[in-house]
Amino acid sequence: AVVSTQSGHYGRGIFYITFVTSFILRESGMNFLLFAISIFAIGIARAQGTTTWCRYERSYYYRYSHGHHHYYTLKTAQQQCSARSDCGGITREPYNNNKYSLRVGPQLYEGASPSGETSWGVCSAAAVSKWCEYEDSYYGGYSSGNYAYRTLVAAKAECTKRADCGGITREPRHGYRYTLRAGIHVYAGLSPSGETSWGVC
Repeated sequence: AVVSTQSGHYGRGIFYITFVTSFILRESGMNFLLFAISIFAIGIARAQGTTTWCRYERSYYYRYSHGHHHYYTLKTAQQQCSARSDCGGITREPYNNNKYSLRVGPQLYEGASPSGETSWGVCSAAAVSKWCEYEDSYYGGYSSGNYAYRTLVAAKAECTKRADCGGITREPRHGYRYTLRAGIHVYAGLSPSGETSWGVC
């Protein structure tokens, strides 16, 4: 996902302060508190005119928002989406003069658009965090509970909530699922099956 921010000065200050605090908490292993603070910051940012949006190529949100839902510019669509309780994201439609449509969502069908749509959604705590990617690498041991997810976005969002998630490993041998791993050490370049891993930098 590509991250972009629209902000006023006050909202931008809240966002950066919270980002630094979240990083410190992450390093301390306080993942639940990190998640809660990050979600709170996103809510405050919206209220203060600051919204951090993530862009997803070849992706779409389902179903139109109520009322007028097509706009000619992304900025206008983002402003309208932020003001609506039933708008979970924005999808640009190549088949409709590249208009930006407000969608209910909230599930994002990432990488699944048959018509090359592009979508934007308010970034989750996972997206706000900076993640590093490691080719041919893996983290050891699975996180407790449900640990397998279909998309990287969903896996990141869940990993930030858990105290026992140290990173994410994609498994080619199991349908390229994204798995939450308990290990905090990444075995870089040592995967025997071509796994790829992600961890907060």
